[in-house]
Amino acid sequence: MRLTLVISTLSSGGAERVMSIMANFWVRRDWPVTLLTFDDGSEKPFFNLDPQIIRIALNVMGLSGNAFQGVANK
Repeated sequence: MRLTLVISTLSSGGAERVMSIMANFWVRRDWPVTLLTFDDGSEKPFFNLDPQIIRIALNVMGLSGNAFQGVANK
């Protein structure tokens, strides 16, 4: 069974820190881990990730002025 985690980016925020801790925890316990992000993956993760973690950047994030524009962008 593969564990799949989803987060918007892997920048320097608190949620990103927690996600990296969780992903590293599970991969050290021999769980295969995939980490999906909404960004384009061009920036290196701020927090260290075990090399066994598979990161897939979905490249679906865009700029919008509000929630309605965000929904309309996709």
